Amino acid sequence: MGATTIPKRQFISGNRLDFLNDILRQTLGSQSDIVSSESVSGGCINRVMKLNLKCGKPLLVKLSGDANLGFGHEAQGLAAISQTNTIATPQVISVGDAPQPYLVLEWIETASPQSLFWKRLGRKLADLHDANHEADPERQRFGFTEDNVIGAKPQINPWTDSWASFFCQHRLRYQFELACGEGYFTESDVARFEAFLEKVSIMLEQAHARPSLIHGDLWNGNFLCDENQQPVLIDPAVSYSHSEAEFSIMNMFGGFDRQCFDAYHEIRPAQPGANQRIEVYSLYHYLNHLNLFGRSYLNDCWRIINKYI
Repeated sequence: MGATTIPKRQFISGNRLDFLNDILRQTLGSQSDIVSSESVSGGCINRVMKLNLKCGKPLLVKLSGDANLGFGHEAQGLAAISQTNTIATPQVISVGDAPQPYLVLEWIETASPQSLFWKRLGRKLADLHDANHEADPERQRFGFTEDNVIGAKPQINPWTDSWASFFCQHRLRYQFELACGEGYFTESDVARFEAFLEKVSIMLEQAHARPSLIHGDLWNGNFLCDENQQPVLIDPAVSYSHSEAEFSIMNMFGGFDRQCFDAYHEIRPAQPGANQRIEVYSLYHYLNHLNLFGRSYLNDCWRIINKYI
């Protein structure tokens, strides 16, 4: 997900990857020299390439042409998911900022998803959301160890006892204020939004949510099906949130087979009012898309807000 394509002239040329060669030699040894590189899809914010190494092992690298907010947070999010031992993520090989921001990841060979894949994805998401966090008292609260990013915008994650407070203040209000700064809402709209937050806060308090580690940006471009039909999560925007919030962006753009949701709910049955809450949670992503991509998402924001005022 991203707002604009960064012009390639801002990047170090694919023929000038000496700094990556040095990094890979230090990390993987002398047989890790880059033999060739090729651009791959998925680079709407950053340049993304497949690196073919002397040892025969391919890697994926992301390069940013500007100051980058996200690579360190992406690596941290992948590590947080990996540590639950529930669902696969690419191994982080190296991440850094000089001479330009970069992230080197394990290369995942992909295949077309089959029925088995969708069932596995649903079950492994349920396992991720059920992962035991009792060993860390902080993880009994909502938030994360630090702020991160959602697309190209900051995602604010202060540890918070109340889910209603966390979501209303640090998800909806934060994005709404960004949108106000861009001129998408007027002063009279602010009063309507405050009335919306008041009603939604009551609804979310009644949900009795418990913190779950969620991917946070799970649209259909942020998972892979590997060659063994195993799901692999990429590009996370993690936080400890209500598990239902995971489904908001999954439902927005489609691309998930019904078997995924059915398998999930066999392990974690849907709770009363879930569909209504998931629609409210999707407002966060619509506001973020409004801030990233512009006015075409404004009607979707009002469609949800107007239901509650």
